[in-house]
Amino acid sequence: MDEAQFNTIVKNSCICGFKISDRSGAGFAGKTIKSPFDGFGIIKIEDDLKNLYWESKFNNKLEAINLKRIEPHQYEYLTSFNVTSSSFSAFILGMHVARGDLRAYIFDWKCIKPLYEKQYSIKAKQLLDFPYNSVSKGIFTFDNIITSVEEI
Repeated sequence: MDEAQFNTIVKNSCICGFKISDRSGAGFAGKTIKSPFDGFGIIKIEDDLKNLYWESKFNNKLEAINLKRIEPHQYEYLTSFNVTSSSFSAFILGMHVARGDLRAYIFDWKCIKPLYEKQYSIKAKQLLDFPYNSVSKGIFTFDNIITSVEEI
């Protein structure tokens, strides 16, 4: 599995989702266009419908994730789109931990943003303690959202 395939899983997990193609940055008339983030959609958090804007990364094994993998323009867009009560910007980490153990760690952008600014790396040991959403049959729920990350 790779990041593009994981983004398809994120899209399919939304009530209605759209994955921005990696080819959107290929350019037109010699100019390149940067995708603002990986996708957007509508999700249900508890009893509320939210507009989701997400950036995701994928690890093929349990290992640390350096937040520097999020590009500066993605940081700007996730921050800009996370301004209304109906908006939810998220960093979603897909991780293949073991055979049959595919996880989606959903981080509320509000808790990741300060760590990104410090160029923090979330340790593998920390990930083991975080709640996650299991991927089953190509989808996951948005039941477990990480809203606080302690630096170690």
